[in-house]
Amino acid sequence: MKFKSYISISKLIARHLSDDLSAKENKEFDSWLTEDSSHKILFENIVNQQNWEKRDQRIKSLNKELIWENIYEQISPPKTSSIFLFKKVMKYAAAILIPVALAYGGWTLYSEISNDFSKNFSQIKPGEAKAQLIYSGQIIELGGQDTIFNSLDKNVEVAINSGKIKYKKDVSSVQKSEYHTLKIPKGGEYFLTLSDGTKVWLNSDTEIKFPSIFVENERRVYLKGEAFFEVAKDSKHLFIVHAEGLNVGVLGTKFNVSAYPDDDFINTTLVEGKVFVSEQISGIQQSAILESSQQAFLSKNGTQELIVQTVDTDLYTSWTEGKFIFRNESLDVILKKLSRWYNIEVFYDDAQAKYSKFSGMLPRFKNCETFLKLLEKTKSVEFEYTENSVLVKGVK
Repeated sequence: MKFKSYISISKLIARHLSDDLSAKENKEFDSWLTEDSSHKILFENIVNQQNWEKRDQRIKSLNKELIWENIYEQISPPKTSSIFLFKKVMKYAAAILIPVALAYGGWTLYSEISNDFSKNFSQIKPGEAKAQLIYSGQIIELGGQDTIFNSLDKNVEVAINSGKIKYKKDVSSVQKSEYHTLKIPKGGEYFLTLSDGTKVWLNSDTEIKFPSIFVENERRVYLKGEAFFEVAKDSKHLFIVHAEGLNVGVLGTKFNVSAYPDDDFINTTLVEGKVFVSEQISGIQQSAILESSQQAFLSKNGTQELIVQTVDTDLYTSWTEGKFIFRNESLDVILKKLSRWYNIEVFYDDAQAKYSKFSGMLPRFKNCETFLKLLEKTKSVEFEYTENSVLVKGVK
């Protein structure tokens, strides 16, 4: 049986155990279960808790060769899926892949992290849907609750639903606008739909300022932090993102902007379409036009040159799909991203450890400790952690 078949079967069983099978998947699961008597025996073996300890011991004896990223690439959630549902499915899928593969002849694993999914770590918790909506002197705390209210200008209905906020304009009314600000704290994320239909995924520690309704010739928003934009097409009204000295202008496209004030760089990564990028940091007004899969990178220090390069866009947009993807990334950059999502402070006992490079693809785990333990398996770094801080110790 091919590896993709292992993935497919494991995903079906995982979703069955988490009560998340679609009607089509339910038929596929029933078909597989009745296809062969050995399948029923295998399923009973998986759900039998008495077999877990023996299975774990067998896993530990396997060679560590299979790359985990192949697994997550197959069972990662779509962009609109709940991160909490994904974690629930992953808890089952990570463990189910093992007995399914063993039952069909066996294959090797990259590491022994299957046990980590079932351990009850609870110190450093992941982010969740939360934000603050600020307008007209009011501050509204947003979480997973549902509510609907009218903006002060009376022309816009604001609907808040399960970590999402959507602006709906009343085209029959006199159109006037007010600026709103959405602040996402560390340990948070939120999804915004602007009045023109543009969709915005907002990462942790991010702030976006936008008009409740677009009434000018250009659609302008102001960003600090990181956001993924899926801009509604409008050939008559340019959409412009002002991001800490980097401006991105589009008519309709998909792109990511990373512009954290505490980072020493800003970048824009284009997934689809075409964008015009200009900067206001160097003093020489550099600009560029990006095609799909290109990135504009600007260092705030040094030469401050606007660099255009072709990149793997998944490295810069995977956070919208509930994953961390790193490729030859420094520990300093990795932990800065983790600190925003898990709302932790990072300290270094060994400053040289900042420059250690790592690669991998991992979901935003239920806890941060699992992630750190994976990094420790490289034998190049160690960690000590509490509920809200991580101490990095180099391995001598």
